[in-house]
Amino acid sequence: STFEVLSGGAVSCLSKGASLAWVGFSNDMSLMALDSDGILSMLVQTGSSSKWEWAPVLDTIGLRKSMDDQFWPITVYDGKMVCVPLKGGNTYPDAARRPVTSTLG
Repeated sequence: STFEVLSGGAVSCLSKGASLAWVGFSNDMSLMALDSDGILSMLVQTGSSSKWEWAPVLDTIGLRKSMDDQFWPITVYDGKMVCVPLKGGNTYPDAARRPVTSTLG
């Protein structure tokens, strides 16, 4: 079996000191990652080379109404993050109720 190294060196989609909160694919099959600091990043090909790197595409911190608010990502569609806004320090949506989604970006 053969493989190709797509990137080398410091490869990370995470802000310094943050942890991985979510990873998924957008509707155009781009790999997306959200860290615990609220930074959504996308894996992009750099120039005409076959190298890849993480690029931040959305900072959700400024979109919060309070510091206790968070966003539960569902997907990224046409460059916008579809998510469930979480209020009051909740870390996941209420399973007993149908969540209301929001689109960020």
